[in-house]
Amino acid sequence: MSLRDRLGKRHGRNNKNKENRDDDLEREAQSLLSRQVGAEVDSLVVRGLRREIEAALTHLRDAKELYERERKRLVDLECDAATDLLHLNDLRRRDYSDARWGDRQSLKARLAALADRRLGLSLEHSRRMRDVRDRLVTLLNRHAQLTGG
Repeated sequence: MSLRDRLGKRHGRNNKNKENRDDDLEREAQSLLSRQVGAEVDSLVVRGLRREIEAALTHLRDAKELYERERKRLVDLECDAATDLLHLNDLRRRDYSDARWGDRQSLKARLAALADRRLGLSLEHSRRMRDVRDRLVTLLNRHAQLTGG
């Protein structure tokens, strides 16, 4: 297994139960949008709620895609830096000098900074997704109250 694969798995999605709950919420919202609303409850408020639910779903999809793209980019950068560090360590073994000590320290610092950026990205993504999902739950509950179902 390559370093890129290990990093991708290690820094990928961790909580499968939470992921399934989130997917269920999105499926429920998608299902609601695909159903026709009866004429007795078809009002401006219900149509507005349906548009807001659709916008929240779009926002969730866009946020997921953006997060995955950025996460993959950071993993690629981290792999490149780790590979460079390995090459420098290999050179050191050959000539037994520490002439590249500064380069190695620079790469180690770069790896630490990338790890910090990845953590910040994960935290920001988690906060953003939580906010949008909370909004989606509120909209779904409000829709159920108005339509009786």
